[in-house]
Amino acid sequence: ATATETTTTTAAPQLEQLGITSFTSAGGGWLTAFHDAARFYCQDQGIDVNVFGNEQSTSKQISDIKKMVNQGFDGIAANVWETDGANAAIEEADAAGIPVFTVNADASTEAVTMNIAFASEEISYHAGQKLVEFMREQKPDLDEYRVLNVRGALIQEGDLRSEGFKRAVDEHDDVVLADTINGKFQHQEGLKQAQQWFNANEPVDGFYSANITMELGVLDALDRE
Repeated sequence: ATATETTTTTAAPQLEQLGITSFTSAGGGWLTAFHDAARFYCQDQGIDVNVFGNEQSTSKQISDIKKMVNQGFDGIAANVWETDGANAAIEEADAAGIPVFTVNADASTEAVTMNIAFASEEISYHAGQKLVEFMREQKPDLDEYRVLNVRGALIQEGDLRSEGFKRAVDEHDDVVLADTINGKFQHQEGLKQAQQWFNANEPVDGFYSANITMELGVLDALDRE
């Protein structure tokens, strides 16, 4: 007698509708690449993609995620505006069986399926070199340039994005790293830390931010000076 063993495999569900929630619907090079790459991939795979720009509003981002849950989207890619802000909505999506992937900045809930972000020391190094170049072009009469490093959270990604910049600064005798502050990759934290630093210290000639969310917070702090 012979026994035959049979196995049954279940194919992964086909993704038909992807929603993207980003803190703006249009922006610089990184955001354009993020949106365009998603559209290109989805078009190639026959996936319907919808981009929701929350225009730097946590309440709008929450509303958009809830809308995608109610409309039965198959997946959500979220470029979160505030790390803690959309947690409840992300958890609601997870409970409905909709995976949420955070992009660039992460959310602080375990309901996130995966976070995808660059952690390249070389990219931050080249950003530092560009900052030095721009400062010299804009302020050619200075003998010394003071810069502020706005780093992200105390994780490997945050370390690498900061170390490359500091390495670039160290290569120039006329550039001084005035300080490093931790914006935790968040807008409000970047704004708060920058305000406190600017109120207590002399102005700097330039600043580096490890992501655009903190950068907008620092720019808001400068506007309030």
